[in-house]
Amino acid sequence: MSKLLVERQDAVTVLTLNRPDVHNNVDDETAMLLADAIDAFAADDRAKVLVITAQATGRSAREPTSRGWPSCSSTVAPTTPVRWASRGSTRTSR
Repeated sequence: MSKLLVERQDAVTVLTLNRPDVHNNVDDETAMLLADAIDAFAADDRAKVLVITAQATGRSAREPTSRGWPSCSSTVAPTTPVRWASRGSTRTSR
């Protein structure tokens, strides 16, 4: 079973975390898969929209895990505004 599912349709790329058994926590391998997929998206001139989502786990992504809140060791700095949605709210980062 792949930890990250990648779907492309025209200008839209959807990355789906596929680790519901561990609440889609991102381990080192998954982080590398995400980084590679984001790099591939950035290198594709036809790609315009990137959606990152996860398989349902039955718990909110905002809840801390037993080890505390997840952390990220690297930062992705997009060159264009990023729009994301979470439980009905939509935000734009510039």
